Amino acid sequence: MSLAASTPVRVVFFLLAVAVLPACASSGPAAPDLDPRLLGVWADLDGATHTISLADEGYAVGVVDSDGEVFDVVSVIYADSTLTWTYDVPSTGYTVTYVTTSIRQDEITARWENQTGASGDEVLTRQE
Repeated sequence: MSLAASTPVRVVFFLLAVAVLPACASSGPAAPDLDPRLLGVWADLDGATHTISLADEGYAVGVVDSDGEVFDVVSVIYADSTLTWTYDVPSTGYTVTYVTTSIRQDEITARWENQTGASGDEVLTRQE
């Protein structure tokens, strides 16, 4: 009789495992696969620093020019192993977007473009 009594209990546990547990595991958004090599302080050839840190749902980026001007970062997106950030330059009115094309431990290569259509490749080197 103990075998017969335990069979319904096993069925209930099986049903709970099949029906309830997958629903719990999939609740809420999945965290993106972040690349820890991006984290740090990076300098471009003109001396501007791009600081990449963790944020609630991905990355945060701060940009300061070599003369101390702080740029207003308006967008940061990490998708398909590519980090894209856009910032406004108060002194010129330019809006600049960077898109990473290569990520190494001590070097990031990014393609930049501004609203006038000017663009180029930039190498950022790790400072910290």
